[in-house]
Amino acid sequence: MELDTGASRSTVSQYVYNTLLTDFPLQNTDVTLRSYSGEKVPILGKISVPVKYFSNDEKVLDLVVVQGKRPALFGRDCLSKIRLDWESIFKVTEHVGNKYSVPKSGAFPPELNTLLEKNKCLFSNLGSGIKGFSGTLTLKPDVNPVFQKDRPVPYSLVSQKGV
Repeated sequence: MELDTGASRSTVSQYVYNTLLTDFPLQNTDVTLRSYSGEKVPILGKISVPVKYFSNDEKVLDLVVVQGKRPALFGRDCLSKIRLDWESIFKVTEHVGNKYSVPKSGAFPPELNTLLEKNKCLFSNLGSGIKGFSGTLTLKPDVNPVFQKDRPVPYSLVSQKGV
């Protein structure tokens, strides 16, 4: 499942339900879901599933089954029942194998320093974009722009210095 703090409900697709979850009976629900852009999401029903996590704690979670083949979303309803350890989820670690992440000290491995230096414009707001690439944006002449407010950032992810 993808963690989505913008989703009010946790969902699984009809495809996932038919493939993995048919042991759980589909129940009626009066929930109405809309996508971020406002379209109504077709709902087949809901299921209640037992979930074990971390130290073998168990909760029964309701998942809304949506029509089609969509990503499974872990929404705010499940987040309120299962407390995630945000500190360990976003823990920054040293070089491991072929993957790098930012160490707490701020020092990068030499290979990553070289990569960042070569591609400075990709990883900085000071650059001019991707070198050798140009793009176009074609707009329909009779369409008015629509304002979309920013999606909220979970408080636990907001920097103590401000965003």
